[in-house]
Amino acid sequence: MKFKVLFVLLVLASLVSAQDFQTEQKIIRVQKIYDNLEYNTTAFNDLKKTWIVTDPVYVREIYNKFVVKNGLKIRGKKPTLAELRQKSNDIYEGDVFIDVRKRYYDGEIELLRFFTESPNRESDTSDYFFDEVYDFVYIREILGLELYEDLKKQFYALNDITKTLYDFNYQYNFDIYLHLLEPEMMIWNLTTNARNKYLVSLFGKWGMDRPAMPGWYYPDYFSGVRLKYSEYIVNTVPKTTYLVELGFGIPAKEFSMGDANPLNARRLNHSGTNIYMHFIGSPLGMITPELEDIELDIEGAFAITEDTPSDFKNTDSLYFFSNRNYFSLTALYPELLDFGAAGKLKAGGGFGLYDVKRFLSVPGAPLLTALPTNISGNYRWMLGAEAHLEGDGAIISHKISTLFHYNFNDSNGFLGLKFFVMVTNSIGFDFKVFSPLQFSGSLPDYRNDSYFVFSPVIRINY
Repeated sequence: MKFKVLFVLLVLASLVSAQDFQTEQKIIRVQKIYDNLEYNTTAFNDLKKTWIVTDPVYVREIYNKFVVKNGLKIRGKKPTLAELRQKSNDIYEGDVFIDVRKRYYDGEIELLRFFTESPNRESDTSDYFFDEVYDFVYIREILGLELYEDLKKQFYALNDITKTLYDFNYQYNFDIYLHLLEPEMMIWNLTTNARNKYLVSLFGKWGMDRPAMPGWYYPDYFSGVRLKYSEYIVNTVPKTTYLVELGFGIPAKEFSMGDANPLNARRLNHSGTNIYMHFIGSPLGMITPELEDIELDIEGAFAITEDTPSDFKNTDSLYFFSNRNYFSLTALYPELLDFGAAGKLKAGGGFGLYDVKRFLSVPGAPLLTALPTNISGNYRWMLGAEAHLEGDGAIISHKISTLFHYNFNDSNGFLGLKFFVMVTNSIGFDFKVFSPLQFSGSLPDYRNDSYFVFSPVIRINY
């Protein structure tokens, strides 16, 4: 009886083994059929759209989807609880990234791979964390349709490592901007291993837009050094940018000699050496994360010397106005609205002050004579608001700006429109127009009825 039972068990075991073998063979055949349904594009693997997800929160979200649905394997087997805990710790530390690759012909994700670059790992090299997932249907099933489509849109922090036939990261090569009002020549750049960028340029600036003294209406041409720091460049776009400029002013216009009529001396003139300082950045984010998107623009020019009549070489008494000091503080909120191809809206406001002094230059006198103005004091306080629509297309990039400032002391304001356009980031045009808004009385003597300046722009990249 025992031998019969043993014999039956052996027969059943062999049948089960045979059935398992047949099932395995069927799975292999089905897998081959499934693989053959996809058009093979192995020859184009190096040209397929490939990127690395570096956003730690987004990596966690994708990882959690795979954990919940048991979609991860290590060497073909499901990871143990201890292994998942260890892997999760790496995820928490932000040391894990996701390698993603799209299919060549339809843009579906054909590969998703978790990997780590942590230098302290004794195992799990940068080429291994979990087994790669190759099936886009499986990836979509695990992530869900919404998260899968978001992954394809690339709106998060990433590094694009797609092979291209031409280098398109022209923003970070050496540049020369031939621009009458705001020229620039880059002289040094550096990219760190942390994807931070430092750019050093020589710059020029003619005119102050916020007090409505644009271009050649301003008496000084500022020239100096510009340092631009871009933090954590992702896909050629910096996460945060800081800009610092330091320069000095030189006379940009000559006097109308022999004009002794103060009412005809409307324009502003140079009256001494001054220094120029400019800062753009988001330092408020260091105080609280809620303010990290607020961009501060701080600009100022300050006189440090005063010319004498001998510097002007005038033979007759000369009356003129001069702006010697200027300061403005503006807070801007970037990407306030997204208008798609038209661009993104940035808007904000601020305050400032500037002085306008009236001088008399008498030949032979040791010093300039300061004359009273038609208001109390030399300083003008102003409030301002502005909006910028910026678009960066493949062929045309543009920036359209509107500015308004109100002068409390003179009871007037100016409304400005600026339009800047570049074609293929190589050639373009820049123009600015400012019109007065008089609330009481007439314009002060130092003001023009309107302001219009323009300049062609040529960009040379080398």
